[in-house]
Amino acid sequence: MKKRKNKFNVQDYNFSLVKMNVYSGTNEIENELTYFILIDEKNFIHDYKIQFNKLYIKTKTTKSHENNNSIKLQKRKQIIEVLGLKHEFGSGIKNKILIDRKDLDKLNNYLLYDDWRDITFQNIEYVITGSNPSGQGKGTGTFWTKYNEEEFSFGFLFQCLNFSKQINKKYDLESISYKSIWKYFWENKEKIIDFDNWLLNNKTIERYLFDFKYRSKNGNWKKLFKELEEEIKEDKQEYWELISLIDKYRNKFTQNINYQKNNNENNLEFGHFLYQQYFGINFDEINHTFDRAHIKPVWLIKEQYLNSKTKDKKILEQIYDTNNFLPLSKNIHNWYDSKFFYWNENGELKKIKEEFIETDEIQKFKKIKLEKLELVKKYLKEYIEYIKGNN
Repeated sequence: MKKRKNKFNVQDYNFSLVKMNVYSGTNEIENELTYFILIDEKNFIHDYKIQFNKLYIKTKTTKSHENNNSIKLQKRKQIIEVLGLKHEFGSGIKNKILIDRKDLDKLNNYLLYDDWRDITFQNIEYVITGSNPSGQGKGTGTFWTKYNEEEFSFGFLFQCLNFSKQINKKYDLESISYKSIWKYFWENKEKIIDFDNWLLNNKTIERYLFDFKYRSKNGNWKKLFKELEEEIKEDKQEYWELISLIDKYRNKFTQNINYQKNNNENNLEFGHFLYQQYFGINFDEINHTFDRAHIKPVWLIKEQYLNSKTKDKKILEQIYDTNNFLPLSKNIHNWYDSKFFYWNENGELKKIKEEFIETDEIQKFKKIKLEKLELVKKYLKEYIEYIKGNN
């Protein structure tokens, strides 16, 4: 029997979003793009989106690709359709079409909500031109970015840092979604990091970028790519082991909570029992099951572990501590994770964001019962300290 894959928990990561200006062209700039790159605490890339500031597109795709049903070809066809153009397969000259501002705005709006995770950075060239991407040996490539007034080709670097293959392999694909993270950054654009600032604060990544430019000459790029991939691989493996341990502790967290469950009790009945225990919510006040919410988020526990000198695994054991738990409805859980509110040391719900509207549902979770408060107070206090230090 095939082992069921774990569910991906986007809440386990403390993501940053890096904004980078990119362009292509030889004698003059043909395409201008903005990349938004979603990275985790270790600077591995999970997802990205692009916006076009200037675009020349070729609607003819190489004829030999006619029977190809690749993701990159599907994406190319979708974009051409959004632009109101006609796609075709053929040989010979491929004419470029400059997209006007109105159609570019329409395309960019579409791309904000479209999924690009499975399109490699190099294959954006294919999406635009309908031809396979050119090689990046000797530090060359179609797309470039500037850093300290120098031009850099970055495809190989991003290929090394890409983490999506590992995520896709480990987790149930239907559970992998970054929508809530993108929504957060689109609503909090001031938290987006410029590419230059990202590199200035990550000297190893900066070194890789320079290495690919200056050490890739004379056919040495394959050796260099393998060297840097191996260097990153060790860091990836260590991080991957941490993620696997977190998954294990998450499962233990669920088991520890379910230990209170009666044998004949279904999830709805068990949820009502927990709602009553923690918030005094009566059976007829809520008609859906509960989420097992961490008071101190998993990503914060992970961050504290990564920042600790000793890397003591006991820090991670907070993940399965049942005192780090509240039974919350899905809506309340999402709002809590989005930092709209917290519960203070008296168990009282306190608003963080002024735009948060206190609905009838939230009223039911306004106060943690005294008999449970003493158990969870330690984690309430630690989360309050984080909130006060970051708002």
